[in-house]
Parts: sequence; C-alpha cells; structure tokens
Amino acid sequence: MGISSSLFDGWVAQGLMPKGIKINGVVLYDAEQLRAAWQDLVESGAANSQDDNNPFNGVIA
Repeated sequence: MGISSSLFDGWVAQGLMPKGIKINGVVLYDAEQLRAAWQDLVESGAANSQDDNNPFNGVIA
C-alpha cells in the first residue's frame, strides 16, 4: 500500500481497514479484504484527501 504501519493501524482503528486475526502473536490479514477496503478508500476519495493538507506537496528535493 505504500503507507506506514502507524497510518495503517490508525486506519484499522477508524474502521477504514479490516482488523487482522492474531495467530501465535502474529497479526494476519486477508488480502481480498484489504483490496476491497483499499478500493473503497480510492472510490470515496479518502485515500487522496489526506494529501491536501501536506505542507510538502509541490516541494522538489
């Protein structure tokens, strides 16, 4: 997805991404559920809305 683990955890807490299943101390995610949740974010425009407030947009490094 190209996002940090803390951002992903925040999206899970907000209900934007599905919760994983913990097995032997490892959290596993269903790939199809992740794809569907990502598609929902893209279609709703939520995936791009956070970029609107990024003060580094347009900065060339």
